[in-house]
Amino acid sequence: MKLDQVYRELLSLKVVTTQDITRAVQEFTDLKPRTQYVQTKYISPLKKRGLMTRVRRGLYYVRSPNEGDDLPEMDKFLVASRIRDNYYISHHAALEIHGAAESVFWTVHISVPQNLRFQQFHFNNVAFKSVSTKEPKMSNTSFPRKGKTVLASNPTRTFLDCIDRPDYVGGWEECLKSLSSLPGIDVNELVDLIDLYDKSILNNKAGYVLDLLRQNSVYYEHISDDGLSRIEERLNGLMYYLSGRERTQRSKRWNLYIPIGFETYLRGI
Repeated sequence: MKLDQVYRELLSLKVVTTQDITRAVQEFTDLKPRTQYVQTKYISPLKKRGLMTRVRRGLYYVRSPNEGDDLPEMDKFLVASRIRDNYYISHHAALEIHGAAESVFWTVHISVPQNLRFQQFHFNNVAFKSVSTKEPKMSNTSFPRKGKTVLASNPTRTFLDCIDRPDYVGGWEECLKSLSSLPGIDVNELVDLIDLYDKSILNNKAGYVLDLLRQNSVYYEHISDDGLSRIEERLNGLMYYLSGRERTQRSKRWNLYIPIGFETYLRGI
């Protein structure tokens, strides 16, 4: 039966788009079907048999026959990888992929160009959110997930994304504790990447956080004085607040007002 052949093909992909389904139908029927035909003859029957679940418009999770009626034990990163072609998984989700996250989060941020942003949606208790970024193909790396490949920011870009938007990582405490377990930061690459963000404060933040982590984590012992000096040379002389305007102390080297007690977030790592 053609439906079963199409299903077996889609099951190997696990997370599929309407275009994937249409291509599979074409392969096994030699038809050039319209979307409505694919919906009526293939998607709807597979959904009724419990073999396909709608993730969002145009995106589906293909179940194996033994998954039952409950929501599938799906891989949130595999789902994230099929929303846009030009993307990378970022922020806390990237920390999870790198094995550095302090906690498990139920939000996946997907960094895409401004024109490819999408409306937030939820599936299986996970929120999928888009973040606007420049040059998403720069400084990302591929990871295998259930026989497929997903793209996530490499360690250096993950570091920058996290200190740029610690609110996407669960706040500064989660951010620092997670980054303290993230190996592979390259200062030369970091300096080149900062210019993509067009935010002068990122130089101050990067220098301060690297300096702090160098004192507290073995994964940052390779950060050299010369590397920090290179970042320091990029400071524009302005003072910035690292986090709000609560009680602060001044970091003279990095031109930052730091919340009092900020460094205690790293206590006990």
